[in-house]
Order: sequence, then C-alpha cells, then structure tokens
Amino acid sequence: MRGAYQAMWSNPATVPDHRVVISLPGVYNHFWNSGFSWSDAIREDAGGGRTLDVDGLIAGLESKNYIKERLDVQTFGLAVQAGAWTFSAGHQARFHAYGYYPKELAQLVWKGNAQFIGQRVSIGPELFARGYQEFHLGIAVQPRESFRLGARVKLLGGIGDASTSRSDLELYTSDDIYQLTLSSDFQFNATAQMQYNGFDDFTVDVDADDFAFDQLFTENNGIALDLGAELFLDRLTLRASVLDLGRITWKQDATNLSLTGDFEFKGLDIFRQLLDDTSNVAGGVIDSLEAIYDIRQSFVQYRTALPMQTFLSASLALSDSWDLHALAYGERLGSRFFPAFAAGAQMRVGRFMQWGVSYVARYNQYNQVGANIGLRLGPIQAVASTDHLPGLVGWKKAHQANLRLGLNLVFGLSEEEKSRGPKRLFIDERKFF
Repeated sequence: MRGAYQAMWSNPATVPDHRVVISLPGVYNHFWNSGFSWSDAIREDAGGGRTLDVDGLIAGLESKNYIKERLDVQTFGLAVQAGAWTFSAGHQARFHAYGYYPKELAQLVWKGNAQFIGQRVSIGPELFARGYQEFHLGIAVQPRESFRLGARVKLLGGIGDASTSRSDLELYTSDDIYQLTLSSDFQFNATAQMQYNGFDDFTVDVDADDFAFDQLFTENNGIALDLGAELFLDRLTLRASVLDLGRITWKQDATNLSLTGDFEFKGLDIFRQLLDDTSNVAGGVIDSLEAIYDIRQSFVQYRTALPMQTFLSASLALSDSWDLHALAYGERLGSRFFPAFAAGAQMRVGRFMQWGVSYVARYNQYNQVGANIGLRLGPIQAVASTDHLPGLVGWKKAHQANLRLGLNLVFGLSEEEKSRGPKRLFIDERKFF
C-alpha cells in the first residue's frame, strides 16, 4: 500500500505520501495452524451440539505440524518529513506464539506408547510464547533521486516468556518387555508466569490478555534493528528490508527446567489406564515419572531472538493510477524458515482512495487471495488489509487468518507526491480538501 504509514512496518525506507503523519491505535493479527481447522476438530450433531473429535483431528495431522499466532497492537506512531529526511517514532505491544510438534507426540498423548512397540520416535516439541513492549525511533534519507535508505532502532521491554531452548526427545518402546526408554536433551525456560512444583503442579501462563501497560519498563531488556532500502529505476521500484534483528534478555524471575540423558521406564499405556481408572493410576504414574525422569530446575537468565523477517519486492507503475507488484518474504521461527510469495495489482483513485488485490502462496497453500483498501477524507486516513481473504469469510475451514487495521491523521503532501502532479486525480479534490 504505497504511500500509507503502515507500509513503513515492512520497510523503514518506505515513507508516507504526507509530510506529517500521526498514526492512531491500530492492530495486526496473523494466525496459522497447519495441522487442522475448526471444522476438522469440532463435530456438530443433528441437535446442534458440538463435540471434540480427537481421532479425526489426529488423523488429519501432517508428520510435522505448526501453530503460530502474532498480535501487534500499535498505540501511537509519528512520521515527519523534512526535505530528503524522514523521522519516525512510535510504540507497540507485541505478542508472538509459535509451536512445532510431530504427529507422534499427539498420538502418544491420546493413545499411549503401545502403538509404537519396537519403534524409535521423535516427540520433542519446539515452542515459544512471549509478549513485549517496543519503542522505536526511525530515520530514512534519500541522498539521490535514485535510492533511499532507512533504519529503525527498537528498545524492547519483555513482559513474559515461555520457550524451549533445546527440544530433543526420542522415545523407544522395547518389543521384548515393553520397556520404554526416553533419550532427552530438552530445556524449557520461562519468566514469572511459570510455577513448577512437580509433574502434578506445573502451570505456565503467558497470554496476550496480560498486556498491562504498567509494565512498560521491566528488567527484561533488549534492542532490535530494522534496515531497508529502495531503488528507483524510472517506473520500476525495488525494495529490500530485514526486520527484527535483535534479542531480549530475560532476567526477571527467570526459571529453567532441563531434562538430559537416557531414562528407562516400564512400558505403560498411561492415558488409556487413566481413562479406565483415574483414582488408582494417576497418583502412581505421576510418582513414577517424578522418580525416574530427573527434571532439574535452575534460575538463570536467558536470551531469546526475535522472529527475523526479510522482504524483497518490486513495483512497476503501468500508469499514474495502476501498479503491478511482486514480493518474496521469509520469516525465521525457532530453527525453521518459512517463505511466502505474492503478486498483485494496486489502483489509486486520486489521492482519496487506493485498493488492491493479490495472490499469495504461503505455508504450502496456493489458494490464497489478499485484498486491501485505503480511504482518506480530509486529514483522516483509514487502511485495512488481509493476506488471506477466504480465511476471514470461511474461518471454520481455514488454516490461517490475517488482518491489519490502521487509522492515521495526515497533513501536507510530501514534495515527492506533489511532483506527480494533478494528472493523477480523477476529480478535483481542491473543492473538498
């Protein structure tokens, strides 16, 4: 969405069309679940009742499964242009959650280890859930007409975290005496939201609802950097950026749980027996697990990296009103890298409206259609966009959903936008603004 303040979030070298922009509270949310959709997990009977279909849910899982949630709540933003320079500042609260789990882990939890007799299976999950505040200062400069550079420094204040730093767990069930062996190199870290007093007294609570703004400054500090560039070649514009190069050090009430080594346990279909007789089995199982699996607890500060994002894009101006665009995107989550690609068209109707559509390939799904719209009435500018329009309409069958909403106050056209001239207008806006 060329010219909108929200475009700066993907590239600090991309500047708005107006000399002064005050960005009011806005929100971005992205959710993805590779394994199942709502309709896969929930069954409705003839009477309208809903039940959880766990067997059907597990049957629909891939060998590797992912779940992701990103919520960014912007409280304020400011961008000011002065000649070749653009200065920006702002704040937002961010909540990121990500999980990877193999299908065998879900099978083990629901039906026990009897189904894996004689097999060695990897069941280690990889996950994190964290919230933090972000204050940023940005600068963009255009030393020549042909290119512009931008950078943004972000001060981070951690609110809460729960994450794995090592996630190797391998389970083997002997076909002789059904002895179970767990080979492990696993560590789980968390801040004050984790309380561990044993297998039967273990809670973790890191939630977006905990975003209390009285936690603007904590002992969990970090710094991050965004870098971007734009190259202008007549009607072709090339852009590149890398975002969230940084880490947070978690000091406040940090807790670490680790499990390392090989542990043996008499084969037992734990969950099936629990279903049959919870009164007699639960206590014995938990006591046995605690005695065999030596979980060590420590209180050492640790660091986590932000999910790094990269953008490469190109825009071709077919006319003063129409643009074609293409984009390659990548995001690193944990030890994995997820690419995405998009192509589409954007149209401007004067300076009071722009809209666009795009085709998106992401997460091995190739049926995604995105849409966006920006409207301006006087100094008020509103923008809305989604990378996956079907996910908003048919959410019960969708594996992902995506939405950004923003509201800005804009004042004075930039010199670059003025140079485009009134030939871009389909109506004479001077009568209205």
